This record gives sequence, structure tokens and C-alpha cells, in this order.
Amino acid sequence: MARNRGLFEETEVAFERLTGGHILEDLRSTVGFLQSQFCMRFDCIRISDFGVGDRIDYLTVASLDSLASAVDFYGGRCFVALGDGSAFFELTADIGVPWLGLFGNDDPNPSPDDVEKMRGELERHSIRFEFHSYAGAGHAFNYDERSTYRREVAIDACGREIDWMDLYLRS
Repeated sequence: MARNRGLFEETEVAFERLTGGHILEDLRSTVGFLQSQFCMRFDCIRISDFGVGDRIDYLTVASLDSLASAVDFYGGRCFVALGDGSAFFELTADIGVPWLGLFGNDDPNPSPDDVEKMRGELERHSIRFEFHSYAGAGHAFNYDERSTYRREVAIDACGREIDWMDLYLRS
């Protein structure tokens, strides 16, 4: 009997076919569209990623110089190659924007050790960043439809994201 694949499983299969080149092509198109809008200030474009987006966040902040800042919510898998390329963590030295990272200490991906590895590499390259790790929080701590949801943590993290935007997007 054939198994009926769910949307999440189909998404995972499609995601595994992505390459850094595909992602950058999409992101460059998106930034180009935003910059073409008469009401858009060029210095106010930022990226905010959740979960697997950390891979994309790493690639984006290391490859696009048109961003003002980045926010990463509990991103993982940046130490694993995507498609035919290398792991995006290897691009850390090229990061050119201020980066806020919000993590859960109970998250296995990225684990607290992974977060410390990222922190060490960012410090080594003198990249502006701020990391916050929350006790008792795991992956997807701000997704209110999951058992991992932590209301107090989600509220604090959202406040930090807004403060980060105020700091780096307003003049």
C-alpha cells in the first residue's frame, strides 16, 4: 500500500534539493524588488528567520551587502551542507550585518554547544551580534501551535527583535 505523504514530508524532500545558488537567486530577486519600490529605504531591509532559516540566514548575511540587520530564531543545521555546497557556517567571516540570535537551551538543533560554536566564530571575526539563550525553551518556542511553545520566552524574544529593529533600522 502506498503511503500518503504529508505536506511536511514533501517540503523536506524539496528542501533537500535546494542549493545555496537557488536560495541566493531568490533572495537577490526579493531584495531587488524591494529596492525598486519608490517608498522603500535601501537601508531598512533585514532578514528574520525561524528554524531551518538559520541556514538561509547565514548564507544571506554573508552574501548580500544590501541588508541592514538579521534576526535568527533558534536556527539550526548551519553546520551541515545544503545541496552541493559547503556548510554555511563556513561563511561566518563574510557576515557584514549586525545579527541577533534567539535560542532555546533545550533545543538539540542548534544545541547550546552549537550556539557557543557560532558565538566563538562571530567573536573571532569581530562581527556585531547579540545572542540570547532561554532556559526551559526548545526549538520553535514561539510557535503557539506546538508543545514547545513558551509564552514568556516568545514575548521576550519578540521584544528583543523589535528592539533590534529599532536599533538598526531607524535613523
